[in-house]
Amino acid sequence: MKLLILLFLSIFTFSCSTHKQSSNQTNSFIEIKYGSSGGYTGMTNEYLLLQNGKIYKVSNEKLNFINQIEDKEIKNIEKQIVELNFKDIKLYENGNMTYFIEIQTSTYKNRITWTDQTQNDSIKQFYKSLVKLLK
Repeated sequence: MKLLILLFLSIFTFSCSTHKQSSNQTNSFIEIKYGSSGGYTGMTNEYLLLQNGKIYKVSNEKLNFINQIEDKEIKNIEKQIVELNFKDIKLYENGNMTYFIEIQTSTYKNRITWTDQTQNDSIKQFYKSLVKLLK
């Protein structure tokens, strides 16, 4: 009988205690736009990567599906965005060939542009990793 009362009190105590809620704030992006413009033809090539892993080519404001990437690739991209501290990058170079990345999250939106002559190798590498996702 004592064991039953002890068990009941234990269950009652645990059920009444407040649960610690953790805020799992992620550094998720909503969308990433990236591409290039300029060159001999002056054309713009723009791609859109959504949080769900779908990649589209943007043509005349229409979306053409290109690829679906896996969750592990999305996590890798999110990690790179944090490591680059992308939200605080101020890079606005323009030239014959101009490349761009625009990232939108729930807390910020930042667009950067650069040329082949930029000294920011980490941005170039990040861009190359995004372009590889198109295949």
